Amino acid sequence: MNLVMTLLWTRRPLSRHELRRTVEQYRLAQSDEAFERMFERDKDELRELGVPLETVEADPLFEDEVGYRIRSDEYVLPEIRFEPDELVVLGLAARTWSHGTLGGAAAQALRKLQATQPENDGASAGPVEPRLGASEPTFPDILRAVQELREIRFAYRRAGSAASRQRRVQPWGLTSIRGHWYLTGFDLDRQEERVFRLSRIEGRVTAHGRPGAYAVPPDARPAEIARAAVSETPSTVIELEVERGAAAGLRRSAEVVEELEDSSRLRITSLPREDAVSEIATLLTRVRRVEPLEVAEAVVRHLDAVIDAHTWSGLGEVAAQAEGALAEERRRSSRRHGSIEPATARLSRLLAMVPWLVHRQGIDIPAAAEGLGVTEDQLRSDLELLFMCGYGSMPDELIEVESENGQIFIRNADAIERPLRLGWDEAVTLIVGLRALAGVPGLHDDDAVLRALTKLEAAAGDLSAAADRVSARMDDVDAELLARLRSALEQGKRVHLVYDGAARDERTERDVDLLRVVSAGGQWYAEGWCHRAQATRLFRLDRIVAVEVLDVEGTPPPEAVGRDLSAGVYQPAADALTATLLLDPAARWVSEYYPVEEQATLEIDTEDAAAVPHLAVTLQVSRPQWLIRLVVRLGGHARLLAPAELRETLLDRTRAARAAHTGETRPADG
Repeated sequence: MNLVMTLLWTRRPLSRHELRRTVEQYRLAQSDEAFERMFERDKDELRELGVPLETVEADPLFEDEVGYRIRSDEYVLPEIRFEPDELVVLGLAARTWSHGTLGGAAAQALRKLQATQPENDGASAGPVEPRLGASEPTFPDILRAVQELREIRFAYRRAGSAASRQRRVQPWGLTSIRGHWYLTGFDLDRQEERVFRLSRIEGRVTAHGRPGAYAVPPDARPAEIARAAVSETPSTVIELEVERGAAAGLRRSAEVVEELEDSSRLRITSLPREDAVSEIATLLTRVRRVEPLEVAEAVVRHLDAVIDAHTWSGLGEVAAQAEGALAEERRRSSRRHGSIEPATARLSRLLAMVPWLVHRQGIDIPAAAEGLGVTEDQLRSDLELLFMCGYGSMPDELIEVESENGQIFIRNADAIERPLRLGWDEAVTLIVGLRALAGVPGLHDDDAVLRALTKLEAAAGDLSAAADRVSARMDDVDAELLARLRSALEQGKRVHLVYDGAARDERTERDVDLLRVVSAGGQWYAEGWCHRAQATRLFRLDRIVAVEVLDVEGTPPPEAVGRDLSAGVYQPAADALTATLLLDPAARWVSEYYPVEEQATLEIDTEDAAAVPHLAVTLQVSRPQWLIRLVVRLGGHARLLAPAELRETLLDRTRAARAAHTGETRPADG
């Protein structure tokens, strides 16, 4: 911080010797070597943050004398004024990243843009909350490599594979598809373009070579390549009978051919055959007369695989092995220490904090903490640090901070009273967020998005080119449905929903007082107070069959509180049971899709190979029937290890389903 202020304050380049005499921390260095290490570290960190630290001649008469400076015109964010409606959509764009690894960068970018406009602090983004996520830990490193056009290396496990393999890739672009991020690039070992799902990257991503070492082919379309790679496989026409009221999820992909006395005849044409088989199997004894024959036989084989997996003679031994591996992982976790904030993260926050506070003189500490996205304790700690920052060591060269009476006043901070230019990650998050918002119909004022995007791209300069290599869409939503829900929210009206629930796989009708509409994990949800459940509930928009806006006051009661979605959409009830699953390589996706409590890897000998890596996971489960359907859907690739009573229930129902499909007398569905 002191180095930044000193080099912004000076009118000429300063040599290393001058900096050592001027900057307090350097003067306290115990040796020349210690100073050199500190200075080299600080230079690297400042450049990492986007501070334009220049190396120039310190004195024209002495060519070997190197000096350093930071030009104010290159440091500060260009003067840019946003209208209130533009700040609203910028806030929405920042919030799209709030539950991901770049949430901090997006929020800080917004604070920089808001810093000199305190009159618009009250602008609200409203009750509609789109989110892009990017919770994958490798996302920031890969995004940086995409921005720098720099080779990366990582261990990658393909879907269904037991082991990971090292990959050397030249990144071309990142694409978000249904809540997951994919890297498109050129695989140097295979000498062809490939697509990699970030959640299947294991361990660290390392950069190799120099930035700009290659160019993305001009005809390459990374987003199109990624979407084509994850597109659905061809479907099969399937007909079946399901009990009346059952198969709510399957009905959304089906056509009703005939309504019978106690069942419905459905025709499925849009599901890939493999997905259809697993969905039919999860209906257990509530489905019959599946056609064509080869699909019916595939369903029976699917159920057989579930039965075989749970009657395996080695199940008891493996359950004990899994519990031991999970216990060892718990011991390791308890020995790990909490994370320490990197110095660069705090410096970045302080450089954004000072301009924000300078333009809000006298703001209360609680309001400042909320606006800056920190706790009050963290804010007080940062203010104490500012006392020691300046362009010298004399009192009139240090920042003056006053906060004893609960209000904050910042003086003598002229050198950094304007915010630093947007960093590459800050620019990319907001630009990508705005572009994603532009594709969602009925969500916002399209003109405001376009105006904000134009101004932001101008302020970001060359950094906007990096955003061109990142593609995210949130337009997979019924525009009319979204508009009606938004209208109900704005008018404060109750809605009547016809809803296909996943927990019980049944259709229900509910009256709901809406809290918000939010996207998470690639899906859109309406959240509100459900009068049927007398609790706050989330409703997936693609499962809403019909909605009616009622002429009834729809203000949620005081006890209606929105969920914290940072840990995922699924949140178990207080009385949820703990279940342990053993996942083979083809089912590892469960640990990526559902919020597992614990996980540990263990090697299991199978009929096909020895020492195959499996994953033991624990889940908090509110509805046991949901877990039974999940395990059946996985078709033998997962084993329910505990609780044992639920495993027996699973076996009983799977055997009964198999008997029904093979033409035997249908047992009662217990």
